[in-house]
Amino acid sequence: VPCLNESETLWTCLEKINKAMLVEKEVNYELIMVDNGSTDNSKEIAIKYNATVIEEKEKGYGSALRSGIRFAKGDYIIFADADDSYDFYDLKKFIQKAKEGFELINGCRFKKAGGKIEKGAMPFSHQYIGNPLFTFMTKLFFKIKFNDVYCGFRMFKKSVYEKNFFFSSGMEFAVEHLIKINNSSSKVVEIPITLHKDKRKKSKSHLNTIIDGFKTLKFLLIYGAQFPLALITFFSLVLSVVTLNSFILSDESDYFKNAFY
Repeated sequence: VPCLNESETLWTCLEKINKAMLVEKEVNYELIMVDNGSTDNSKEIAIKYNATVIEEKEKGYGSALRSGIRFAKGDYIIFADADDSYDFYDLKKFIQKAKEGFELINGCRFKKAGGKIEKGAMPFSHQYIGNPLFTFMTKLFFKIKFNDVYCGFRMFKKSVYEKNFFFSSGMEFAVEHLIKINNSSSKVVEIPITLHKDKRKKSKSHLNTIIDGFKTLKFLLIYGAQFPLALITFFSLVLSVVTLNSFILSDESDYFKNAFY
């Protein structure tokens, strides 16, 4: 659980996680809270709920998650936000899929895959522009089938994660992580979940629509450069042929035509 001043909601998230895991008799688990520079009492709350606190000085969602994943000892890892927007009682769905042999289990909040977004739980620009655009680009560039690339409720096998190198420090980590884990896994699945309106009253979302959106777009264009560059090369070639043909057939290029033919 990555955390930056989430004292309003962190306690209920950790409480739900511990209750949900009580029924998983065959599963040993560790609860990790990665603190990303909190100035409130988030760390004290985490300790109260038997979570191990890891402090990550490098700012960013991706930095916090990478730190927590590196520290984790389990075969599987689940990460989710601390704003109480995800229902941690859904953990059983993820764990069941892991027992069935899936190496990557991604939650989906959109109707296309059976998910649900409660009213006011996601900004209009994220729900109808940003997330659909990045999901479309990810499908197009990388041939993956997930319908919610920015979902922050995800489970994966650590050994698969360790096959890859991750560098994103911000929110774009969610997309980088999904692409690389998907490409390294033998069995993946998407499960429907509900996104609830977060319970924070004083603090706000750490997601910056413009900055984080630009970073994600930049990542997709650079990391998926083989596809855009192929398109650019193709259209450049077509344009060159058309231009040359127009020049050859023009009335002002008789000399060139004679030389060419």
